[in-house]
Amino acid sequence: MEPRYSKKYIREFMRVLAPDGLLIFQVSSESKTIRMALKQKLPAVLLALFYKLKYRGRSRIEMHGVKREEVIKLFEENSGKVIDIKPDQRAFSEWSSFQYCVLKKRR
Repeated sequence: MEPRYSKKYIREFMRVLAPDGLLIFQVSSESKTIRMALKQKLPAVLLALFYKLKYRGRSRIEMHGVKREEVIKLFEENSGKVIDIKPDQRAFSEWSSFQYCVLKKRR
């Protein structure tokens, strides 16, 4: 899922969570490989051309992450208080991933 959608989900989780409610979830952060880091730096047009040539119309699965700092900022902007963050390797080993435990503050 592209980060713009992941961020919308996080905002929505916080919106529907009751005051003093607890949210626990996992999200991938960043790739640990040089290859993936380079892909993330490519302009979208070049990356789309690369995929078009490589896959020639066949299906593919994309992996995207949201940086840990951005996830924390989203919580804080949406009445969330981070209780705990743990490394979580349920995603591929090539990715940094975290499990977040967040409390929604009363207003």
